[in-house]
Amino acid sequence: MDSGMDARVTRLETSVEYIKNDVADIKTDVREMRGEISTLTEQGNTMRGELTTLTGQVGTLTGQVGTLIGKVDILIEQGNTTVGRVGALEINVATLNEPVRHLPSKGYFVAVVMAGLALLAALCLFQGNVQAFFKIKAPVTIERSSAPSH
Repeated sequence: MDSGMDARVTRLETSVEYIKNDVADIKTDVREMRGEISTLTEQGNTMRGELTTLTGQVGTLTGQVGTLIGKVDILIEQGNTTVGRVGALEINVATLNEPVRHLPSKGYFVAVVMAGLALLAALCLFQGNVQAFFKIKAPVTIERSSAPSH
């Protein structure tokens, strides 16, 4: 029975060798997993820090939005005040228009200016006839010589 026992021992030794190899592989895998877990932990800590920063920034933005809402409310109130002033201004303009109605219009002024210009043009055009009618002599003109002087 020695040969049966030897075969069993040989099988056990072979199985133990496989178990040793498997345990060595498992140890290697565990080391790699520890490295990966360490990397993931560092990344998680980094993300936690970034999340904390983002939370602070969101808080700051929330405060700024609150400030802007306050400013918009002030602008709305100022706009309402301005609308009230415009209403009062419309009433004042209507009051101002009434005393001005009796004044001459733009058409009147344009007609007067055009008539004046027509009269002036007629005087220039018929200057000689007007001078003859009123017996006015034409002004004497002195001609200068065109010779260059040295």
